[in-house]
Amino acid sequence: MWSSLGIRQKVFALFSVIALLPLVVISIIWLRSTHDQLKQAAVNRQNILLSSSAQRLNDALETEINSVITHSQESSVTGLNIDQAKINLMQYANQDSDVLRITLVDNNGNEKIVINNHEFSTSLNNIKSSEEFKVVSQVSNEVSVSDVIYTNEQPRIIIAVPLLSFSKLGDQNLTSAEALARRFGSDVKGALIVDISLDNPFQSVLTSEIGGDGYTYIVDAEGQLIAHPDPELIKNNANLSSVNQVSRFLAAPASIEVPSVTLSEKNSEVLSSHYRIKRTGWAIIGQEPINSIYAPYNQVVRLAVFIIIFAGIVSTLLSLLFSRNLTRPIRSLMAGTYQVAQGNLDLQIAKESKDEIGVLAERFNTMTGNLKQMITNLKTEGTKLNVVLNSVGEGIVATDSLNHVVFANISAAVLAGQLPSDLTGKPFKQIFTLSKNNTPFQVDPNSTEITKEVVFISPNKRLHYLDIFVNKIENDPDGIKNIITLRDQTDERELEMMKLDFVSMAAHELRTPLTAIRGYLSLLKTDANSNFSNNGVQSIERAQSSTDQLAGLISNLLNVSKIERGSLNLSYSKLDWVKTVREALDGHKFSALEKQVTLLYEGPTESVPLLADEISIKEVINNLIANAIHYTPENGRIIISVREEGDKVITSIKDSGLGIPANALSRLFAKFYRVKGGMASGSGGTGLGLYISKSIVELHKGKIWVESEEGQGSTFTFSLPSYNEVQYDELVRTKDMGVNKRRGWITKNTAR
Repeated sequence: MWSSLGIRQKVFALFSVIALLPLVVISIIWLRSTHDQLKQAAVNRQNILLSSSAQRLNDALETEINSVITHSQESSVTGLNIDQAKINLMQYANQDSDVLRITLVDNNGNEKIVINNHEFSTSLNNIKSSEEFKVVSQVSNEVSVSDVIYTNEQPRIIIAVPLLSFSKLGDQNLTSAEALARRFGSDVKGALIVDISLDNPFQSVLTSEIGGDGYTYIVDAEGQLIAHPDPELIKNNANLSSVNQVSRFLAAPASIEVPSVTLSEKNSEVLSSHYRIKRTGWAIIGQEPINSIYAPYNQVVRLAVFIIIFAGIVSTLLSLLFSRNLTRPIRSLMAGTYQVAQGNLDLQIAKESKDEIGVLAERFNTMTGNLKQMITNLKTEGTKLNVVLNSVGEGIVATDSLNHVVFANISAAVLAGQLPSDLTGKPFKQIFTLSKNNTPFQVDPNSTEITKEVVFISPNKRLHYLDIFVNKIENDPDGIKNIITLRDQTDERELEMMKLDFVSMAAHELRTPLTAIRGYLSLLKTDANSNFSNNGVQSIERAQSSTDQLAGLISNLLNVSKIERGSLNLSYSKLDWVKTVREALDGHKFSALEKQVTLLYEGPTESVPLLADEISIKEVINNLIANAIHYTPENGRIIISVREEGDKVITSIKDSGLGIPANALSRLFAKFYRVKGGMASGSGGTGLGLYISKSIVELHKGKIWVESEEGQGSTFTFSLPSYNEVQYDELVRTKDMGVNKRRGWITKNTAR
């Protein structure tokens, strides 16, 4: 995502991040701090107001209750001295503006004095059945405080105190609490019942505002609403026990509540808590709307948003100005690179500054100059390469991944009988229809070896013999995957065949006079009328030996000619290889005795069947044994061993002779090759024996190799395929059809 943006967008994004991110972080920290401070201030404010309001209300109730208790303990009141009690109680009513009604009754519930709205009432009744009288007449009760009663929307309570006598002289001087603790049931003489207005105490609580829109209200120990700023709730005699904060108070009335966020009685979110009135068990519920608490916070948020927007506008303007100045030379470079890509290498970018972009423009101009020179050089080199490719004798063809021709030099085009441009885009196999060993041949693009003697018939019907080499190309921009080299060996092959024809013809022509010479020498040697001296007989024998050597050379030359022409035919038959090897050893027994060389055989004694041409394979074993005897000194030893390994029969001829130099081992089986140095002395060989032996073994689908070290002797080893019954049955079938070609071998005095 980031990499796909332009520089101007990136500059704008970076400016925004640099300018706005710190501001946003600071604003978030500031807003969070303000939020926490406002909440803590509201909590502290609510705690202080509720505790002070609860204390005032509790003090007011305590004052009224203690005042009633005090007046109930006056002697005129406890002694029911009506005249004096009237005076004292009227003074009490005039001194306390919250006193609405005072009633003095005896222990039978008969009203003795009634003061209503600061006037004596003449209507006296028996109130023995009233709740207040019943409560105070019980021994277990001390002071009775009624529930809040609303009359004409004014709250009031009734405080009833029993009239007591004391069991001891002087008890009248005790405090009210101590005196009440010492009374007995027979001490209750009546009761003083006072109606107290709660309008002033409640107003002092209800008019205390919490914050801007917060308020307080009062509930009793049952959750009944007894004071609220909303008169309608009072009229409806609402029970708020289901309200969150009230239910918390009812669940734990003695606890001190920490302000928390709850739902109010009007189902709005508020910060609320409660405070218990000790004297009555009521609770003051305080609550402040959340939106009221955080009203300053919202103002701060608006201010922070305004600052962020303002900073964003400023950063946008600055980023646009900066990016414009930054991207103008870059856009110029972009336009320049486009023109260079279109081939305009003469373009020069104007350098507008000395900063990095100016340096970039300068180097761009240098690069275009270098690129122009490089392309010129490449064109020159390309021309040279084309000249070279078109001047080489080998055909060179470049192909793509589908093996279609991408390029072909003149030699390849001449071979195909077409123009080079006509070959481009065509499949290689469509242009060059190849065969090898009379079967269709396809070029393997994965092969790294030279494939020889591949036949191609050109459009002019000429037969070509090709050596094909494939070279793989990796990651070529032009899509070239392979370079195929076609080396036409037709002329060389024809020249070689001419040489073979000449050798074959010369050998045949030499055999006729040579046969005559050998015949005449034999007649001279055996003619009884010939009267030759000993020297003359020796000369005739030397001449015979020389003619035998020449006959062997001619036979070898003829054999080589047949091998290289491929006209050497083998007649396979089933042989007993152990018997064949032993017969070969017997045949060389006398020549070995002459040199005092020991011949040994190691291997199986039972028959080892083999499918081979008997004459030619005997020539191989005889040639190797003769060589071993020739190069083994007197009193030496030669071991011929035979063993079977898997599907092959291995035959080794190991001698204790002079050994072969290491630099000669790789060329030992080459045609006409003879080892230089001490091994060549006294050797009359032609250098064809090992070449012919190798050719015969390979025609039998076997292998031949040598292991040797100078002064330690040599070991020649060759392997032949084991006998195969299926092949033998096929051979018998072929013979039955009359196909059976045989040929003879004559090799003498062969050498390595």
